Parts: sequence; C-alpha cells; structure tokens
Amino acid sequence: MLSDARVSDLYYRRSRFSTRLATDRLYTPSHFWVKEHGPGCWRVGLTKFAARMLGDVVDVGFDVAVDSAVRLGDAIGWFEGFKARSDIYSVVQGRFMGGNPLFADDVDVIDRDRYGAGWLY
Repeated sequence: MLSDARVSDLYYRRSRFSTRLATDRLYTPSHFWVKEHGPGCWRVGLTKFAARMLGDVVDVGFDVAVDSAVRLGDAIGWFEGFKARSDIYSVVQGRFMGGNPLFADDVDVIDRDRYGAGWLY
C-alpha cells in the first residue's frame, strides 16, 4: 500500500553503527551534510558519524574571509574535538558566506543540534 506521507528520515545501519539521516539534505563521503538554505546558498554541517569520531566539539575556526571564492576541496578552517582536530574543507564551489554566528557564544550547539542550528558554514 502506498500513501501520500513523505518519508523525512532514512535509517542507516552498518555493523554496530546506526544513524538517522534527514532526506532533505545531501551527504558527502567525508561525513558532512549540505542543505540548501536559500536560492544558491547552502549550509554545511557535520554528520553524527563525523561528530562521533571527533568527540565533543570544543572549538571551530575559519581561515578564509567572508565572501572569498572557494573551490571544492579547499581547506577553509578547522574544528577541534576532545578526540581529534581536523580541517574543514569546502564541499562545494562558490563563495564562503561565513561560519555559524552562534559559535562565538555557544560552540556546543554543534553537539546539541547537529542537523539544525549547529551547522558549520
């Protein structure tokens, strides 16, 4: 039987890891999610898997200026967790419009609301 209900989440399980993936965004092999915020403007965040590998995020920084041109794969910043520090790469080509302004006062928003208010850039 089919219904008009829209599927909003995809459940994924591999070995001992399982997660829920929202279907309103795209996912990269490097464990970022990408969601269109407005016409031609995309938000990028960490998946649950990426956050699990990093541990709790304690700091985030960006090395590129707002409105700078970026190419796919460019290192644009970094994030640091209790377990590791990693570079943040551009997952699209375009202009860097800035990091999440919430990080100035509350970097923990990444861990609390990873698929919502905790977007990276």
